[in-house]
Amino acid sequence: ARGVILEIIQSSGVLLEELSPVEIKVAIAGYGKADKVSMAKMVAMFLPSTVLKKDDNAIDAVAIALATGFRLHMRKRFSP
Repeated sequence: ARGVILEIIQSSGVLLEELSPVEIKVAIAGYGKADKVSMAKMVAMFLPSTVLKKDDNAIDAVAIALATGFRLHMRKRFSP
């Protein structure tokens, strides 16, 4: 099922980024083995107005979005 989904996304022209949990943790907390508490604190530093204190899924989603944004920004900034 995953392969079919990836093929559909790719054929539609949508940009797909895949990041491992370690890549996300490094991008957000600076440490690939950061725990949930550390990740929540760093997400709150990036987005202080968000109310994500108790929702681990929301914190994960925001961390993934931030890490992807950081990666795309760096790629755009340093591409020739």
